[in-house]
Order: sequence, then structure tokens, then C-alpha cells
Amino acid sequence: MGNVLGYIRRANGTRMRIQAMEHGEIGLLHISGAVVDFYATPKQLHRRGYRILRATPAVWQLWGQAIYGESL
Repeated sequence: MGNVLGYIRRANGTRMRIQAMEHGEIGLLHISGAVVDFYATPKQLHRRGYRILRATPAVWQLWGQAIYGESL
């Protein structure tokens, strides 16, 4: 994966990279695609239909805590 922390998939099937993770109270992920570049929490992404495809253990843990209330 190189410097990429993982990949997410949009509802339409488009794959996007997780470029960085900012630890803090809300835990933001830096998402980048061919046209877009933005920050969002895993909960915001999940509500918008994004699903995690592949990621580092730290990203999985953040995603699990945000979505399921526990680490995966």
C-alpha cells in the first residue's frame, strides 16, 4: 500500500485512497480520489455509503470504534 493507509469504496463503486489519519477527539481520515480531496470521520463516510475495503490496523480500529462502538 505504500504511503496509502487504505481504500474505501463509494456507493457507485469508485475506489478512493485513505491518505492520512488525524488522531484527536473525532479521528479524521484524509480521503483522496481522482477529483476530490477531503477529510471526514469514519461515521460520516459510513452514513454516506462509503465502505472500507482494505486498511492498516490503525484505520480498522478507528473505523470499528466509530461505526460499531468497539475495535474490530
